[in-house]
Amino acid sequence: MQTLESVLGTRVNLAVLRFLSAVNGALSGNEIAKRLGIQQSSVRLALERLVETGVITRNDIGRSAAYQLDQRLIFVQTVLLPLFRAEAALHERLLNAIARGCAKLKPRPQAVVLFGSAARGARDFRDVDLLCIATKDGDKAPIHDGVADVFGQFQREFKVPISAVVATSRELRATKLEAVAREARRDGVLVFGTAPADLSGVTGWDPARMRRQ
Repeated sequence: MQTLESVLGTRVNLAVLRFLSAVNGALSGNEIAKRLGIQQSSVRLALERLVETGVITRNDIGRSAAYQLDQRLIFVQTVLLPLFRAEAALHERLLNAIARGCAKLKPRPQAVVLFGSAARGARDFRDVDLLCIATKDGDKAPIHDGVADVFGQFQREFKVPISAVVATSRELRATKLEAVAREARRDGVLVFGTAPADLSGVTGWDPARMRRQ
């Protein structure tokens, strides 16, 4: 019988299983490696180990082979799939918690944009980066202090630090915030309020899209 130790033995094993749990049908080892951005040799070794455990099936097609998660297995149905679904749901819970916290800030910011690795949907993000847009200069200090107060419990629950850049929309055009503004426009997620024109590239928070990351 499968165990977590035998199945989730390495980071590559885990990455392969996480990926295959979210796709339909079988894929070649090369395609899996390409999608994951991991060396083919490492993925092939992980696939061989996982085929031995029985959680992944291999179907030889000519000179190539296709792999997929064996969802008929009780271990896969009751352990692996619920595990990965719960992990994926954490990202949505994170954004929910941030949105609720932003609504408690006083004065309320015009907008709050999540940027950085958490915004890109990375599963191994180490901190949460927020860009808070203040309506006027006098709001910046209390908003910054409010982030520390409001998100204290959040940081304990998720075990992830929160850092906030607080600025007015006018200051987004300043050289010192150029990199932050560029990153926010590229892959930022609006979690509260209305984005100013300078952040026209940010996307609205779509929970369904985030679940697919």
